[in-house]
Amino acid sequence: MIDNSKVFKNTIMLYIRMALMMFITLYTSRIVLETLGIENYGIYNIVGGVVVMFSFLNLTLTVAIRRFLSVALATGDEKRFIEILRASILAVLIASIILIIGLETIGLWFLNNKINIPVERLEAANYTFQFSILTFLCNMNAVPYNSAIVSCERMEVYAYTGIIEAALKLGLILLLPLYGSDKLITYSGMVFCMALLVFFYNYGYCHFKIVRIRNIFHVKFTDIIAIFSFSAWSILGTLVFMLATQGVNIIYNLFFGVALNAAMGVAQQVNAAFNQFIGNLQTAFNPPLTKSYASNGLDSKTFDFVCDTSRMTFLLVVIIGFPIVLNMSGLLNVWLLDVPIYAIQFSVLFILYAALDGCSSPLYILVYANGKIKEYQILLSVIQLVYVVIVYVLCAYGISPVLVLSLNVINGLLLFVGRLYVLKQMMNFPIKLYFTRVFVPAIVPLLLLGLLGLLINHGLSGFDLKTLIIRLFFSCVIVLMVLYFMYMNYRERQFILKTIKSKIKK
Repeated sequence: MIDNSKVFKNTIMLYIRMALMMFITLYTSRIVLETLGIENYGIYNIVGGVVVMFSFLNLTLTVAIRRFLSVALATGDEKRFIEILRASILAVLIASIILIIGLETIGLWFLNNKINIPVERLEAANYTFQFSILTFLCNMNAVPYNSAIVSCERMEVYAYTGIIEAALKLGLILLLPLYGSDKLITYSGMVFCMALLVFFYNYGYCHFKIVRIRNIFHVKFTDIIAIFSFSAWSILGTLVFMLATQGVNIIYNLFFGVALNAAMGVAQQVNAAFNQFIGNLQTAFNPPLTKSYASNGLDSKTFDFVCDTSRMTFLLVVIIGFPIVLNMSGLLNVWLLDVPIYAIQFSVLFILYAALDGCSSPLYILVYANGKIKEYQILLSVIQLVYVVIVYVLCAYGISPVLVLSLNVINGLLLFVGRLYVLKQMMNFPIKLYFTRVFVPAIVPLLLLGLLGLLINHGLSGFDLKTLIIRLFFSCVIVLMVLYFMYMNYRERQFILKTIKSKIKK
């Protein structure tokens, strides 16, 4: 079930996609911030956050659909795969209707009565809200087709789609300063047009290259019930997760205003770019891990794959995260002409949380592959709810927003521990062996990197462009050398050397 060479090839494809998309995304964000201004950018971020808070069904259905499609592929039953895909399309349509009702009632009321938006920008915020709903619906209804592409491990298609989408978006945004009308509304409309194009592309590829779906209403309702049943407990977890992300963003808006949301928007862009590294790897290993567990349970090969992907994720997190965190101030000042207050601190804290969440990604994929997620969702939801309550109380008492957001790192650590606890109860997951293979070897390298980071800050102070390039160069060289010689085992080093030699020969 696990073809390591195919996983590696898919991962490389996804990282080529990521590298191009990251460059385009970061450059695009700079243009958008400059063109819209801090106030409009903050409004777009908070209005989009209201829509995202109602997207819990989207996230839960994505996980459920990919899980059911991967399990169907593991059995080799093509007819069953088609049945699940057809049921998934209808399930998403039902969920879309429910969300439209919620967004156009509760969401619209909340936007106009509770969100702190300047009166003169309220009309533009409402137009932005409607475009955000349309964008969300396009993305949601693309989920079954996108899931089919990922489950079949057609990662090259997934990669090309993302690159083309980012390039088209960049082309449209470069024209944004030329528009004389309200640029916030224009930008929202552009994002919707891009989402519509992506939906049609995913639909067309799935329909003509994977399997033709002719009658979506010819389904087994037991399949739809199974998808929604699997999603039921996930809805609780996803709702609480959205509360802990976009909800915290809204709490900041209530107590600190739109300007702080601009800082959150910048930090979330940095976090989104960083998460692409982790998400690409997760997209590559999710289908084979799910298929392997569906066929064999937690045997030695499945456990080895979990450990290998955790180690690979840790390597990527440190290799990318160390230079970024160490040079965050310089990077943001080069990227943005006007860096919002707290954007630097928020960006660092988001990356630390993403690092913890990313390293535990194979664990929650294993939980979902098992399918018994009730205890998992209850435990993690309680942890997230406690975090949100503490954030609200501290903001009400006027505590620094940086200190408040730093609690999210502790929240991420508790979620990691919670996942391990559930796996231990669910399938007697060998926690001690997992830590011995993945994280115990990382203690000394991390301490050494921390010391070397202090030396770089002391020896290369200042963040002009020349100094920043030198700091980034030394940061990258140091982190690569430390991890290669002090964390990677012999098998991993030999694999890297063999891969490099084969590329040189070619």
